[in-house]
Amino acid sequence: MGTQESEALPSAVECVQSLQRTEILLAGRLNTRFRPYGLTTATFNVLIMLLGSEESLSPCDIGEQLNVTRGTVTGLLDSLERQKLVRRLPHPEDRRMLVIELTPEGRELLRRLLPEHYHCMANMLACLSDTEKETFTQVLAKIQDHLGREPLAE
Repeated sequence: MGTQESEALPSAVECVQSLQRTEILLAGRLNTRFRPYGLTTATFNVLIMLLGSEESLSPCDIGEQLNVTRGTVTGLLDSLERQKLVRRLPHPEDRRMLVIELTPEGRELLRRLLPEHYHCMANMLACLSDTEKETFTQVLAKIQDHLGREPLAE
């Protein structure tokens, strides 16, 4: 390992560990916020994805966007369907496939939850200026782009 690499290593380790600690704190806050609604961060993300989609999504689409396995998507959809927040429907063109859509109950839950959720997110990052939030978003996007192109085995 060269001198530059060994000097960069502690700062890279510190950055990754800091991101991990932040993710743990963030996940804890979000899960606490969603628990009274019978949701987890993952099920909430499915609902938000469906709300933002212009058309119904397939379970495969949901898995790709969330970067989770087919089995995980099935579990999330089972939970949401039991709560009557989503429904599975036959694909209009391919009988072997399903599409997922929000139910009126799912839309109503989001209508009630989102204002509080947005306020909570603003509070979580109130320690940052608008410029810092923009920079933070750009840095995270750069990391995500890099990790998205790198092989998993490294």
